[in-house]
Amino acid sequence: MSGLAIGVCIAASFFLFLAIFPVAGTNEVEKPYYKPGDKSGRVYINANQYFDRVPQEAWEFYIGGYQPAQKWLKDRKGCQLLTFVLNLTQLL
Repeated sequence: MSGLAIGVCIAASFFLFLAIFPVAGTNEVEKPYYKPGDKSGRVYINANQYFDRVPQEAWEFYIGGYQPAQKWLKDRKGCQLLTFVLNLTQLL
């Protein structure tokens, strides 16, 4: 497994095990960005929807010159996140 693939797995695990996705909407990734909070922050995928409780370390994590969490979302710009992916964040 390549270093980038490992990094994507690590970043995805942060989202799946720690983050929640509390706001319903289109689920379309428009321009992902991180907004820090007191203990953790929010990763917005559009103007209204976000992953909550995302550690800044997960968002800024580097491996091999890449930031896997940011890359994963940016690669999905213009697409809708599948309900399956969003439901995983709610189950954990």
